[in-house]
Amino acid sequence: MQYFLIIQSFLLVLSGVYALPCPNEPVSSSGKNFTVRREAVSIRQLEPEAAALLSKRGSIKASVPATPQSSADFAYLSPIQVGNPPQTFNVQFDTGSVPIWLLSNKLPASQVGSHTSLYTPGPSATAVTGASSTFSINYADKQGVSGNVYYDKVVIGGATATRQALGAATSVSSGYTSDTTKYGLVGLGCSVPTGNTIDQSTWVDTVLSQLASPLFSVDLELDGSGVFDFGWIDSSRHTSSIYYVDADCGWNIQAGTYYVGNIAYTTLGQAVLDTGTSLIMAPKSVVSNYYASVTGSMQDAYDTWIYPCSESNSLPNFGFEADGAYIYVEGAYMYAQISDTHDYCEGALQNGISDSYTVLGDMFMRSQFVVFEIGATQNQIGFATKNLKPITYPS
Repeated sequence: MQYFLIIQSFLLVLSGVYALPCPNEPVSSSGKNFTVRREAVSIRQLEPEAAALLSKRGSIKASVPATPQSSADFAYLSPIQVGNPPQTFNVQFDTGSVPIWLLSNKLPASQVGSHTSLYTPGPSATAVTGASSTFSINYADKQGVSGNVYYDKVVIGGATATRQALGAATSVSSGYTSDTTKYGLVGLGCSVPTGNTIDQSTWVDTVLSQLASPLFSVDLELDGSGVFDFGWIDSSRHTSSIYYVDADCGWNIQAGTYYVGNIAYTTLGQAVLDTGTSLIMAPKSVVSNYYASVTGSMQDAYDTWIYPCSESNSLPNFGFEADGAYIYVEGAYMYAQISDTHDYCEGALQNGISDSYTVLGDMFMRSQFVVFEIGATQNQIGFATKNLKPITYPS
């Protein structure tokens, strides 16, 4: 699919977080190619080892850019350095999974595709074979990866894990071969056993004692100026106080009443903040309720929800209550991309893989400033408003 974004209108809006009971609709100032990376992570609190690290504080405030893979911002990539001498790779940071893995020089040529920089542990003076010699991971989008486990030096934005467990892929699904700009994933979930055989500390847990604060923040931007900050919060990137919601170590929260515009519906339930998923993916009933308020909407041959592009300026807000806050996405940001169907656009909200939870992916987080805070007994996710960049719609 080709993506043509023709400037129709410019819109400067604010994302929404209100620490109040949900009002009527807030004042408005206005799948086929998407990734899903939701690994099965146990719902539990921090491991004792990770909790112990919280008593130690360093001074490092690390930052790394988050650049959209395309003009439609399906996924965001960030550079990391691995090994000694360092090799640089553009990877996807994924709060919905745990391990780090990289495309390696042990992949068969048919799976390398046009990738040019492959992780090569041999020349690295800091690479050693892991205790678990192999790993295998299957993701919710039916993509998978397997290979060998190593320990090596991993540097992200100036913070260094000198001995970090990671996977060197020897076999990957076709989606990774065809994705020519991405060289692996860095899991930012919890250090809990997941069955993927790289059950070691995540990079964040490894560097936790070095960071000035036990947290990282995410600011995804349409124009490529986004960032992941580790150990600190950049106050220039948000425009309101940060409202915190309790979360487990898989970055799941409990969402209450959800809203389509000013229409209230029953409890949304479990929702996960997942930077490894492009879309907002919800139970079918939630999605149907949303598009019932969008004139001319329908499902295409792929069951993707589409609507007349002329309605992009009129999309309703989508929001929910959580721990007393009302968190919502402006209707302007509920647009995803132009559809294969003439004069139709695809929405950012689509049917999820499961009706038991909602995935709040990149198209949710691009409208928020989000903080992931690691606690000794309770994690929290913070939400704040920010100035949103102008968005463009097809004519």
